[in-house]
This record gives sequence, C-alpha cells and structure tokens, in this order.
Amino acid sequence: MNWIEESRKLFNTPKPEHFTDFGHCEECLDHDLTLVNSDVDSIGFDELGNPGWDPICYVEAEGFIYYFPAFVRLCLNSNPDQSYISQFLFHLSYDGKNNRYTLAFSAEQQNFTLKFLNHLAETKIDIITLYGDEEMLFSTIEIWASV
Repeated sequence: MNWIEESRKLFNTPKPEHFTDFGHCEECLDHDLTLVNSDVDSIGFDELGNPGWDPICYVEAEGFIYYFPAFVRLCLNSNPDQSYISQFLFHLSYDGKNNRYTLAFSAEQQNFTLKFLNHLAETKIDIITLYGDEEMLFSTIEIWASV
C-alpha cells in the first residue's frame, strides 16, 4: 500500500483558516502561525519535531485531520537519528479511549489509522524500540482497535 497516497485520499479536507485558539496566548498564536504558514506537503521535522514545542498539542481535530498525511510521511521517513513516531503515538493515545481524534475520525479513517499503526509495528519496530516506545505503540494499537 502507498500509505501517503491513501492517507491523502482519506484525510483530504480543506486547510482550516486557523488551527489553535490563537487569541488565547502567545504560545497558541505562535503554534497557529507555524501551522497556517505551512501545508500538508511542506511541514516537516523543523516545525513538528520538538516534543517540547509541538504545535499539534493545541490543534483541534479538523487541523489534525488536515495534517494527518504529513504525520504519515514523517513517520515513514523516521530513522534512528530523527523520528516523529513518538509524538505521533502520543497524539493518538492521549486520553486513552476518549482520545479526541478517535472520536472525530470517520470509521474509514479509524481503520486506516489502525492499519498504519500495525504497519509501523512491522516495519519501524527497531526505531520504536530505540526510542523506548514499544509500550506506547501497543497501547495505542489497543486504543484504536477498540473504536
């Protein structure tokens, strides 16, 4: 399967005008500007690769869906020196079975996400292990398998 192409089809949605509650504070504004000034093709590790300054933590479901193909691309391009998989798993597992994205995704998007998580388990386990994320991977798979 071409994971990037398939994700583009399933998560094809117009780019939101804003991604965060940009009027809330400087941090929200900064994260919103990062996401507004990028797009699904251009956003990369420079914008999303720092877990301590991650604009996706503040994104509403609509923005997460818009950028999902970029997350797939970043995960597939992860390597021992640079990986997005930890952050991807965090966003998909936060709040367990009440994860806001499991609730916002269509059934088809949920199914794709579960298949992609299993694909990562099969093809990127060395990187996942290197970063110490095996437990988070399997708990995330469990969450998405239950929706």
